[in-house]
Order: sequence, then C-alpha cells, then structure tokens
Amino acid sequence: MSDNFYTDNDDLRFHIDQTIDWAGLFGLVEHGASAEDRPESVADARELYGDVLQEFGKYVARKVDPLAGQIDAEGTSLVDGEVVESPAFAKVFKGFRKLDMYGIPLPRELGGANMPALVYFIASDMLARADTSCMTHFGFHSALSAALVTYALRDPRSKIENGRLLSTPYDTEIADMATGRAWGCMVLTEPGAGSDLGAVRTLAVEDADGKWRLNGEKIFITSGHGQYQLVLARSEDEQTAAGLKGLSLFLVRRKLEVDGKTVDNVRIAKVEHKIGHRGSPTVSLVYEDSVGELVGKRGEGFKLMTVLMNFARVGVGFEGLGVMEASWR
Repeated sequence: MSDNFYTDNDDLRFHIDQTIDWAGLFGLVEHGASAEDRPESVADARELYGDVLQEFGKYVARKVDPLAGQIDAEGTSLVDGEVVESPAFAKVFKGFRKLDMYGIPLPRELGGANMPALVYFIASDMLARADTSCMTHFGFHSALSAALVTYALRDPRSKIENGRLLSTPYDTEIADMATGRAWGCMVLTEPGAGSDLGAVRTLAVEDADGKWRLNGEKIFITSGHGQYQLVLARSEDEQTAAGLKGLSLFLVRRKLEVDGKTVDNVRIAKVEHKIGHRGSPTVSLVYEDSVGELVGKRGEGFKLMTVLMNFARVGVGFEGLGVMEASWR
C-alpha cells in the first residue's frame, strides 16, 4: 500500500523532472497573460504544478484506491429514468470537487487553473492506477469543457484579446464542468453505426423557429447521464451529402428548464452491464425531438468531433499507463 501515488513513482517523476519541456508549455499556456495573473517564472509554475500533483497523488492513494473493489461491486443502475452511481463512486467525486481538480487544463479567464493539459494527463495516470472507472468519468468533466474551449476559438461570438480567450458562447457549460457541478459526454455510437460513423442515422432537423430537433438512439455512451452532450447527427440530405459529409455536431442538454420546471430533453433507456469497469456508467440514450444547438457549421460534425476524440485518445493512453503501473506493482 502507498499513501501517495505521486511521490512513490520514481519513473513518473523522472519524466516530470528530466524529459518534459516545461518552459515551452509554460510559454504556451501563459501566452498573453498579464504579470499579475500568471506565475512569475517557469520554476514557480513547476512548483505549483508539482504541489497540485502531490496533493492529488495523496488523495487517490488514500481515498480512491481503497474503494476500487467496492466501486466495482456496487456498479451502477437505472432507477426511475435516472442513473444511480455507486455510493463509494459518488464519495470519490465529491472529494475531487473539493480539490478543485476539474479545471486543470482550462483558461483561468473561464474559471480554470490555466495549467498545461499534461498536468491533467499525469493526474489521470495516477487516478487510473487507483481505479479505472473513476478515471474514465473524471475525463468527462475536463475533456468536454476543453473541447468547447477549442470550438469557441473558431466562433465569432467569442471574445479574444492579446491571445487570451476571455469569453465564449459556452461560458455557463464550461464553468459547470470546471467546478464539477456537471459533466458531459461524447455521443457517437448507434446500433449498426459503431466504427463506421458514416452510417449514423440519428436525424437533426431545423424547425421554423430555427431550433434543431434530434431523433434517434445512441448506445454505449460513457458517462451518458451527463448534462452536456456533444452529439453527432445527420443534418444534411444523404443524396447530396452522404456518409461523414452529412453529419453535424450538436450541443444537447439532457435536462431543460421549461415554465419553471426541469424536464427531460434526452431519455436514458438503460444502463449497460459490463464485465469490468462497472463503476463508470455506460448508457443508451433516446432522442425524441430533443432540442440541440448547432456547434460550428453544418457538415463539420465529424471534423469537430475528432477534436474531442483525439483528446480522449491521449487520455486513454495515460489510462493504460496507470493500469499497467497498478498491474506491475
């Protein structure tokens, strides 16, 4: 047993101390930042990053690792249309919120910690060593908000000054995920459309009021009970834009406020039962005239979704490192 997954990992700290270009990363994340906002030097920034990782390493060793078996045994369930997580799983994420870990790779102007994404990935490595289910769900706070930040950089509604992104059309959503009040999910897979996303059949139609309505079924959606859903749907006529060219990306909120009441905009059909990884909810979703907001331009869905997919792929790589570290030990 270890009481800190950061201090006990000589290999991890060798890379942190010897092989990472922290000066280059510091220059990128602090580009255009005022002196009063940013750390004074690369050394100060490295000390800050190290303090965060040390505190996180202590938390996952002491509070997450001992609960891994319980989280897997308790699993998840669907009760009255809502996902019920393992009580131990919920306890872990309450702790993450107190540690203020969700906003690590986000700009400080949007409520984030303004640290390199690599700091977030190192934290993910340590968390995966403790429990893969927790690491998976953890990623759907930071990755979804980071994707919205990236989309906002191309959005004319965003405010950018001196190379700093000051505000976006998604400020509320980013803040909710950065603080842990909510999370999101990436919604691609359908029955008959898994690896072949060109076969997606969920339809998105713009109505007379300019609102987009989505209809279809999605399956195997990790953390699909999230409030903020990035959904790939077919918006264009297949005769003129077949396959991937006809797909657009939509931000769909699972719950909406209508006449002072909270109502379902997306229905959770079931929780998938898995052999392992049982603490992380994986669900099927049904869209029935669900209201969505177009992200980017029509027909850009697959291109925009790859931004999120590529971020997730790097995260899965670090997840593998964490699992291998646990297995080796």
